[in-house]
Amino acid sequence: MMSLTPIVSSNWVGRPARDMFNWLWENTLPSFFEGDRECMWHPRIDVAESDREITVTAELPGLSKDDVEITLTNNMLTIGGEKKRETENKNENYHMIERSFGSFCRTVALPVEVDTEKIDAVFKDGVLSVRIPKSEKAVPKKIAITD
Repeated sequence: MMSLTPIVSSNWVGRPARDMFNWLWENTLPSFFEGDRECMWHPRIDVAESDREITVTAELPGLSKDDVEITLTNNMLTIGGEKKRETENKNENYHMIERSFGSFCRTVALPVEVDTEKIDAVFKDGVLSVRIPKSEKAVPKKIAITD
């Protein structure tokens, strides 16, 4: 008989139970509502910051750029869209279905004021990269020390 208990990798051994609980909460029990959009799944993202820009990278396998919508409102970047289910074959008996389908969205609060006129988004091989330049006010400036 097949067990429904998730397999836990050995890297959890010896770690506090709260780490596992936090991982489960963040990765398997996300909020299904972000803003006004009902979200069925949340793609994985990375957010990086340098002195001059913020870069948000999202994994969106099986999608095209036409399936994705990016908005910026009140320093909140939202990546959303829909991943459509492939045609289901009624003659096949599925043993497992793990791939996610349906509406998706992720919202990232940007930590600084950004230059909305220079945002650049590139979608290649299922990976979306959004480069968001910081406004001149937010870019750190070095101050010379005089004698």
